[in-house]
Amino acid sequence: MYPVPENNNLDPQKMKAPYLFLLLLIIAACSDMPNEPAPDASRYELTVVAEYETIWSGDSIRFIVTPEWPPSQGSVYRWEYDFCGHREIVNTGEPAVTVLIPECEDVFAIEVTVMTNGRADDAYYPGGFRAFVNKTTGVLSIVPDTAYWDVGIPLALSASYEGRIANEAMVHWAFGDGAELAAAPSDIVQHAFTTPGVYAATAILKLPGSDSVIASTTGHIEIGSLTPGRFLTFTIIGLERTYRREYTSSSGQTSYSDVTRSDTITGSSAEFLRWEGDAFTLMSDQVLGSDFLRSCGGLLEGSRIDTVRIQSIVGGILDGHSISMKLSDIPRVSDHQWMQTGMNCAASLTEYADIGSVWGGVRMPGDTSPRPSTRYVLKSWRFLDNARILITINHDRRD
Repeated sequence: MYPVPENNNLDPQKMKAPYLFLLLLIIAACSDMPNEPAPDASRYELTVVAEYETIWSGDSIRFIVTPEWPPSQGSVYRWEYDFCGHREIVNTGEPAVTVLIPECEDVFAIEVTVMTNGRADDAYYPGGFRAFVNKTTGVLSIVPDTAYWDVGIPLALSASYEGRIANEAMVHWAFGDGAELAAAPSDIVQHAFTTPGVYAATAILKLPGSDSVIASTTGHIEIGSLTPGRFLTFTIIGLERTYRREYTSSSGQTSYSDVTRSDTITGSSAEFLRWEGDAFTLMSDQVLGSDFLRSCGGLLEGSRIDTVRIQSIVGGILDGHSISMKLSDIPRVSDHQWMQTGMNCAASLTEYADIGSVWGGVRMPGDTSPRPSTRYVLKSWRFLDNARILITINHDRRD
């Protein structure tokens, strides 16, 4: 027993008040603290992970840090990286940061530090992440990137990539109608659409793994019951034709003379072409002005017209005369055009026939005499030095 002080003026209740207030402060401070870490943890770890396993230059990557022990209120995360000469420091209140990876192929390293009151918090080790950045070296494209095709006929597609491709890379195709397949980058794939419409065919070049996209692209595929569009036009300039003109008067007398023409011959059709492989035939006729196609058919071979036969009705001074032409070996000069110029036209136009028209003159009422008529018969034809043959096949399935 300790002796009680003789100062009887001390109030025991008043003496307890400061100690009780101090005890309440301690309890309040402890209530906001998480569970105690392991006794041997002198400093806390920061674990950093990337949003994707594979990192490509030019990507926006989100990095996330998980602290072993939550920092105190008001602390921030300081992120720092120096990659291929590009240095960046970012402070974030949340435990994450998004970084636009510069265009470079090297090892990317990022470090994060907990900052408290403007200084690095000694209670935490710095955290970090390192990964090799893959640099994209080219552009992926679909060949053809635009196609007009028929229902039920397989369409051949291939992918072209301008750059290095790893041996294990694959192209994943999605044709826009629910069908998908995977093929090697060098493979030509075939797909037949069963319903007319417009489809977005997508090719994705990938490496094995859940997130390994190298490049992707989309092509425009239009499918119809028959390939749509204004298909065939042709122009022949510099073809000189000499006709024998036979004129029979109403009295029955016939006279003869030669007529030479070198005007431009044109023809066109807005109707459909039917395709069977590389062979095409015109489905129907359409009158356009004074010239129209009676029939047309031909065969394409690579970038050339192997053969094409055109039968056309041509108006003008020789009203309604019929021309039949067979052309061959005409090289393509643009997307849908084939052309021959100069004297090479003579080799392209391997067959030519021209049949003149017979037409009746005006007969007065009561006149029973034969009506006058004129007939033109082709005598010869040749190409002039400025001759040119131009054929356009719009919406050609090969393009």
